[in-house]
Amino acid sequence: MLEKNVFKVLKFETNFDKEEYREYGYKQVSIPDSYLSYNKIEENIVYLNSISINSPKFIQSEFLVITHNINSGRFPDNTYYEGDLIYNKYKKSQFTVADFKFQADQNTIGNFQIYIDRDKYFHLGELNLKNKYNIKLNYKSDFSGSRRVNRRFFEEEYFISYLGDYSEFKQIPNITQNSLIELYTEEYKVIDIRKILV
Repeated sequence: MLEKNVFKVLKFETNFDKEEYREYGYKQVSIPDSYLSYNKIEENIVYLNSISINSPKFIQSEFLVITHNINSGRFPDNTYYEGDLIYNKYKKSQFTVADFKFQADQNTIGNFQIYIDRDKYFHLGELNLKNKYNIKLNYKSDFSGSRRVNRRFFEEEYFISYLGDYSEFKQIPNITQNSLIELYTEEYKVIDIRKILV
């Protein structure tokens, strides 16, 4: 099994209507202290909810992203998606998850640059075992008179971390047993790039 860079990208969100936005502005996203996941790391072994763990595509992949609440429709074509997992080989030392681009540092092993490509493209910071990020974003949906759909306002928070390099991966023994994964939000540097929506 090829050693892989393992990452985690979690997403939590809320949405509200125009009247709520006018009254309250930004709305607090409810961030849990823990969340349920079938995927976990124990004693340097990565346990995954995957039927493809022994496939050539997974074995030869160079990175693995464990996700939570990420829409699969937002991944590029060269990325393999299975449930809460994303994996593949690097393309020009980089890959994309949602609106975030991860760039491997050619000079420092285990170091990555992370960028966001939403409205504007810019550098967020250096991602490694020490640096984790809590990214706050917002946007609004377009009003549709023909479908009688009112405009909605969305608040998103992403928790992005690099977990290290791993070479031992196993399929979880019992699909009915998920794990409660704790989320220590104080470990993440907050980058708030929300904007006033009109």
